Amino acid sequence: MKELSEWAEEAQNGNEEATCLLLEKYGFRKDSAPVGYLGKYYRLLVYGKIDLRDKDTRRFLQLYIPEVDVRRKLTNRFQDYQTTLYAQQTADYLSEKSKLLPLEDLQQELIGAFLELVHRYTPKPHVSFEGYTYNTYRFKVYEILRKYVFKYEAFHNPELLYLDEFEDKGSIIEPQEAWFDRFYASELKREELGIFWINGRCGSLFKPLSVFERIVIRDHEFYGLTDGEIAKRYGYHINTVHKTRHRAMQKIKRELSVN
Repeated sequence: MKELSEWAEEAQNGNEEATCLLLEKYGFRKDSAPVGYLGKYYRLLVYGKIDLRDKDTRRFLQLYIPEVDVRRKLTNRFQDYQTTLYAQQTADYLSEKSKLLPLEDLQQELIGAFLELVHRYTPKPHVSFEGYTYNTYRFKVYEILRKYVFKYEAFHNPELLYLDEFEDKGSIIEPQEAWFDRFYASELKREELGIFWINGRCGSLFKPLSVFERIVIRDHEFYGLTDGEIAKRYGYHINTVHKTRHRAMQKIKRELSVN
């Protein structure tokens, strides 16, 4: 029997049977609402239904919870009453806001996001298609909500905790100086790099940076995104992001040389 990774490769080559098999495997149903993996997100966004025993659900909700201690508690399978209540309130909020998107459109967006992952999948050692999907699909759902639901709302500034996608080695600048370990990485290891840090409530080392430069630095160094992923997220050309990040690094170097 073929592995899902093999079916994904065949789907990339235009095999419709492989595409249909993967869709069915992950919960697509032609004449009804999604079940299984896709259905998990559908039920959360439509009805606010969650199962906190599911790690993927907890990690998705973490994207919308600014409180560090609550996010930390959600890494565990079992939570106290207050954490469970907070998680449910977050799910209810997402469900309420998702009503802005018609059900049929939401369903199609969830399916489209999954198919995009199928066609972006690249086999790697020790990374199965299942693992790849598990580590990336929730971010595609996040993008759907950001694009269609929270486009104009300040609420949608989550602290992204995890990301495991492709690495664009050609876009990465490797800092060689010892100052990186002593100053730069120490602040970027904090868990408070949210909207306040971006808007200037940060250490003096990062004060000279513009808002967008802080966003690029945070997303690249703290979240591990490549220039290409950052460009896609914010709608810029990859060269713009690359130049912005390089300029920000130079500002940080200058600031360190002064101090």
